[in-house]
Amino acid sequence: MRKILAKHGYEVWARWESEAEIFELFTDSDAVGYVGFAESIAEAIKIGTWHIEEQHSEATWNGS
Repeated sequence: MRKILAKHGYEVWARWESEAEIFELFTDSDAVGYVGFAESIAEAIKIGTWHIEEQHSEATWNGS
C-alpha cells in the first residue's frame, strides 16, 4: 500500500492486486474507504485526483 495523492486534507492510497492486475484505490492505508480501481498508476492518479476534487467540492459547497 502506498500513498499516491494528498491534497486538501484528503489522501488516496493504492494497492496492487496481482491476481486481477489492477491497482485498488482507498482513502486510507487500512483499505477501509474504497475509491475504485485502475489499470495503471497514471490512471490511478487521475481517478484519485478526481475523487479528491469531488470530496473537496462537496465539503466546500456544504460549508464543512
